Amino acid sequence: MQKCRLNGEAVYAFKVKDENEIVDVEYEKMLRRASEKGQLKCEDCEADIIFKFGNIKIPHFAHKNDLLGGGCSYSRESEEHIQGKKLLLNLILKAYPDVEAEMRYRFYNGKRADLYFKFNDGHQLVIEFQRELNSLSYWEDKREFYQSINVTDLWIASGKIDEFENILREYEFIFQHRLFLNDNNNMLFVLDVERKELIIASKMVVNDEETNEIIMDRIFYKIYDINDIRILPNGTIDCEFDKEFKHSKDTFVQAYLQEKRRIKEEQERLRKELEERNKKMIEEQKGRYKEEQERVKQLIENINHINNNFEKTEGFSEIKYRRKGYGQLNYKQGSKKGYNDYVRNDDYYKDKVNKAISGHRYGIENLVRILVNGGSTEYVTIKELFEIEISKGNEKAKKVFDEVMKLSGLD
Repeated sequence: MQKCRLNGEAVYAFKVKDENEIVDVEYEKMLRRASEKGQLKCEDCEADIIFKFGNIKIPHFAHKNDLLGGGCSYSRESEEHIQGKKLLLNLILKAYPDVEAEMRYRFYNGKRADLYFKFNDGHQLVIEFQRELNSLSYWEDKREFYQSINVTDLWIASGKIDEFENILREYEFIFQHRLFLNDNNNMLFVLDVERKELIIASKMVVNDEETNEIIMDRIFYKIYDINDIRILPNGTIDCEFDKEFKHSKDTFVQAYLQEKRRIKEEQERLRKELEERNKKMIEEQKGRYKEEQERVKQLIENINHINNNFEKTEGFSEIKYRRKGYGQLNYKQGSKKGYNDYVRNDDYYKDKVNKAISGHRYGIENLVRILVNGGSTEYVTIKELFEIEISKGNEKAKKVFDEVMKLSGLD
């Protein structure tokens, strides 16, 4: 144990040797003298206490009667708990030399605080250093008591740095850490006694302001040398944590917003690109449709022009002729007849088909006119003439035939 009573006042064994291993000989002599005279008393069981400090052991107190000491709750305090309280006590004493301080402070109702401090301004602070939480009821009872007597309480857990290496989310903490975190303004303090370092952890939660969706939920923590922090009378810890927490959060938010803007801009670019592509495709379709309309219109005009010229021609008169001799023909012009009355033989249609295939100026138009104004006889004759040519492998005949059928409305 590290604390006992001398004439009713608290004395501490660890004060014999400071953090630099320098021994306060006068303080040691005072404790040894009181020990020899039986003046040191256990503050729990009031049994006689002796002071021990050899070449190997650290300065400490022990019950004079080991059997009695074994039944005292104070004698079962762990070394880690003792050293942790010592670190915190020295930290406060170094920052506030005039503070009234006591380890294992006992209140009027018998409840004890690991560390008690009363500052010059009258502010009271207790620090509870816990390796494991005995029970939830124990913690709630103590917290209610401190609040009832207007004493600020700071709870610090005992732990190891290694325990935090893989912790990302709150649910990965043990219950004690989750309890301290949520009850202490989103701040968890863990003291690594062996390394003399304080871990400060806090939940970092970020929501998207537009959708209110949680975009980050993780544990942010930093590690500080115990001498680089300052515990204030109001129970807060003065260090760079708040600044580093804000910087980390702002950096994440800026990166998130930047990526969000990039995605939005990319989506807008793709939308405009698709819109322009569709617009161009529609314009091209309109252009092709207009060209097709013009082509059909021109063809119709050409056909109408041919029909009009044909009906006005006097060649519809029946012409009869016979060969009398070389280069001599006798002509006899009869009365004019209509188109349907004009008799033609296969040679006539064959001539028209050949001219159309060979690219004659009005070859296709003439066949279209014949099919439009004629009947099934003309259609069958012309089709058979084309099929003869096509069967010979004449590709042009096939193209011309398809064009004539299409323009005639017979495809």
